[in-house]
Amino acid sequence: MKAFYVDRPQWRRGDAPGTVDLTADWYVCYDKFQLWIPAGYECDGASIPRFLWSVTGSPYDPLNIEAAFIHDALYLTHAFTREVADEIAFQIWMQSGLPKWKARNRWAAVRSFGYFSWKNTEKDKQDLKAMKEILVNRNDVDKFTTLWFTPGK
Repeated sequence: MKAFYVDRPQWRRGDAPGTVDLTADWYVCYDKFQLWIPAGYECDGASIPRFLWSVTGSPYDPLNIEAAFIHDALYLTHAFTREVADEIAFQIWMQSGLPKWKARNRWAAVRSFGYFSWKNTEKDKQDLKAMKEILVNRNDVDKFTTLWFTPGK
């Protein structure tokens, strides 16, 4: 399995406290799939409890943000298994320039604590529904199919 991006994501601090927003569509390649995340997608940087920041780094570290966008989208959509989502994040951390040992620490943290976030809350379900309603009206909706419109989701 190989995951990588071509261009770095363009993002800014979000309007809501503790969030970041994509300012342009961005994609990650995973095997034969292009996993597109639309401009305007908001995530919480990286869902890292403060007590782990000394191990993983700040959720707003640019090297965390790159993996956070795809990881959060995968946890929201369940387009792939949790194991695959975590492995994609690991590979994106590596590509972003993070040393392998730091990427491995971050991967271990999401493997250890990610199950708390894997099951979608009611808010997650509402956010996913809202995102699909936005995407379905775009003239380029086809590029979002693999990630946002997986069968049965």
